[in-house]
Amino acid sequence: MLTVEQVRSLDEKVRMAVDLIDSLKKENSVLENKLDEYKQKVIQLEDVIDSFKLDQLEIEEGIKDVLSQLDKLEDQITAPAPSVPNPPSPAFQQEPFETDSTEDFLQSAVIEDVTEEPPVIDDIEAMQETEASEAERITPELEIF
Repeated sequence: MLTVEQVRSLDEKVRMAVDLIDSLKKENSVLENKLDEYKQKVIQLEDVIDSFKLDQLEIEEGIKDVLSQLDKLEDQITAPAPSVPNPPSPAFQQEPFETDSTEDFLQSAVIEDVTEEPPVIDDIEAMQETEASEAERITPELEIF
């Protein structure tokens, strides 16, 4: 037969089991919530990783494009220049010079006029007078120290 003490002991053990089950259920619920949070963090981190991978691919493509452009530029620089046909040589070549005097100025004016149609004799005298007066007007007198 069962005694009162056995029933009380059994009752105590059942209550302890129920308390333990309740506490385990609460702990399980907390752990499930943490698991859901971790899953969300994993999803976010995977998105960040995917974003970094895409950015890395863009950067790599940009670098490849820049390197390709640099190669083309280098090829253009190091390529031999295409041969240019010689321009027709003029009847004379005029070296650049600085005008130091009226005579130099007149010589340059005469050289420039040679490339044009030859003037008539009357025009030559008029031109020389005009050029001489222009030379005097344009060329300042030099002071000698």
